[in-house]
Amino acid sequence: MKRIFLCLYFLLTLAAGLQAENLVEATYNLRNAYRSDSLKGNDWGQHYPYIAGVVQFYGFDIFGTQESFCDQLQDLKRTLPEYDYIGARGDDGKKAGDTQEKVNTAGNFPQEVFSDKYTAYTPSDHFPVI
Repeated sequence: MKRIFLCLYFLLTLAAGLQAENLVEATYNLRNAYRSDSLKGNDWGQHYPYIAGVVQFYGFDIFGTQESFCDQLQDLKRTLPEYDYIGARGDDGKKAGDTQEKVNTAGNFPQEVFSDKYTAYTPSDHFPVI
């Protein structure tokens, strides 16, 4: 009986010393680079440095983007070289149209853990309707 209690005590003491790993994550709608935004003085070239600054300040382990075009992602890749980009391409599966990207700190997550099934036209394309 003493052995059981000692084993339990040892296991509980060991478990108490373990801590969960924190994961800092975010998502951001980059907003397509519309001509009307440039006319108002709020074009991509002016606001992407702020986005990159927020990412660097918070040190996100992973973040997602929506409504981003390839040239916008290239700007972020150039500014944030420590991140890997994994994503679902737009209209032609390559560079045309907007993309949905998942971005993670280089080497933190294997590419296999990501899925882009959420890029369906409707949620019911991939998730059962109840």
